[in-house]
Amino acid sequence: MKAAGKKLLVLLVVGLLIATSVGTVFAQENPAAEPVSSSTEVVSPYLTLLHTTYADGTELEGALINGPSKPPAEFEADRQASIEPLPATGVLSNFPSFSWVFGCSAVSSAMIATYYDRGAFPKLYTGPTAGGKMPLSDTSWPTWTDGYSTYPNNPLIASHKGVDGRTTKGSIDDYWIKYGSTLPDPYITGGWTQHSWGTAVGDYMKTSQSKYSSTDGGTWFWTNGSAKFQCSDMPNYNSGFGWGKISDFDGTYGRKLFYQARGYTVTDCYSQSTDNKVAGGFSLANFQAQIDSGNPVLLNLAGHSIVGYGYSGSTIYIRDTWDNNTSHTYTMPWGGSYAGMELRSVSIVRLKSGTPTGGFNSQFTSNASGWTPVKGVWSVGSGYYKTSSKMSTGFASSKHANTYGVLTYTAKINVNACNSCGIMFNGTPAPVTDNKWNKGYSVYLSKYLNYSIFSYSGGVATAIQTWTSHSAIKSGWNIIKITYNQANGFFQLFINNTKIGSGYFNQYKSGQVGLAFAGDGSTFQVDYAVLTTTAPKSAGMASDGVIFDESAAVGGSSDTQAK
Repeated sequence: MKAAGKKLLVLLVVGLLIATSVGTVFAQENPAAEPVSSSTEVVSPYLTLLHTTYADGTELEGALINGPSKPPAEFEADRQASIEPLPATGVLSNFPSFSWVFGCSAVSSAMIATYYDRGAFPKLYTGPTAGGKMPLSDTSWPTWTDGYSTYPNNPLIASHKGVDGRTTKGSIDDYWIKYGSTLPDPYITGGWTQHSWGTAVGDYMKTSQSKYSSTDGGTWFWTNGSAKFQCSDMPNYNSGFGWGKISDFDGTYGRKLFYQARGYTVTDCYSQSTDNKVAGGFSLANFQAQIDSGNPVLLNLAGHSIVGYGYSGSTIYIRDTWDNNTSHTYTMPWGGSYAGMELRSVSIVRLKSGTPTGGFNSQFTSNASGWTPVKGVWSVGSGYYKTSSKMSTGFASSKHANTYGVLTYTAKINVNACNSCGIMFNGTPAPVTDNKWNKGYSVYLSKYLNYSIFSYSGGVATAIQTWTSHSAIKSGWNIIKITYNQANGFFQLFINNTKIGSGYFNQYKSGQVGLAFAGDGSTFQVDYAVLTTTAPKSAGMASDGVIFDESAAVGGSSDTQAK
């Protein structure tokens, strides 16, 4: 304990010296309450507490969580015995599992962000792996070593040069020395400029950053007795480190900053002691309500951060950051201990629904609300809307309930099984002829990396753009985006954020949108489909990309591609 306390003292002094000039700035703007007393308590090698009291009588507690990078051997038997089958209800399905790297708090936060990314908030991870959808485990990336231990790479936790397409230094390059280190970060001693934040949640949480008095692997969290310590209140209190506000150091506040940096609005944001530690604190019922509303919970033990993603009675299902196997379903009792560390607090950060006003946001995580199959059998599974169809039996298609004439419509589809797959718009599905919509327009891609645009009348296809190759189209996952404005018929097509072309379509001015597929009998997958009711108008013919001329449409062309 004495050694751990000495290390923390060194770290606090280093952080203070590094931030002296920064502290001057903070003192000059938006004055916050200064602590009238402060004391440090080293509870264990994994937990250090900072007790601060302010002039108004407020008593806050900061906790440096520096959980072990590997499960404690003396509790491994109990850990394995805690595995229980998932219940039929009360659990978030397809929940990710990551192994420890950079810090348990950042790992836990990244698992929560991954769950959201694979649901209603797909901009949290936009890297090149798995088509831009964050994987459920960290096995997509190689391991690395700091010379002391071997760790996984995980770009949502901490960026790293040479990983996930990164060509410059990242979190691990700038901040990491070895687990538990209290030395100044490499970018400080090396004299280079640290990387710009943007893609890794650990950066915003100040995990492993000596400037913010965090050991390598550590993250700070503050609580306020039994009350919710709201993120909005954190800037009102100075940290107790001699510079900066609590909001500059706190991991919960950092999670909020990450979500905002990724383009989302945060609603609830607070930390709170649990009711086993403080009467009136965050309870089992509160936890169950979070899960029932689709929100996993970051749980802080006495020296380790984990994630709760389900419950059965008072048993909660957790990811412990020491395992990337999603089938290992560890548990602990609410208010009890895990790996010898008692539950202490929660970190809650919730996002505003991403459903666009007047449109829809179908992420297909658990249902296909608003969608009705026109032809074929469609289902939701593993986070996708999917169907199977052979060219010999024609198209499988599904329609959304509403009618639109001004729209920006985006769908992420996997083309690997496609002789023809994509989106319908301004359509009238019935009466279906030869498994094709009666009227409307289509934009199709194929597994041969070509695209086409067809109009339909009485189920007969006419090519506005015959099958054409384009370098923007990739094997696997592709994003189709169109805009259409019925005011003058202006249409634009984008594939994987590359503008393909534009034109004026006036045969059909409004209708339903849909998804369509004809293929080799394999499964067609749709990751998401999103529509907003805004679209640009353009005067005259656009000059960028291909000019799509509806008046020059060609009959007799096939709307499926065989090669």
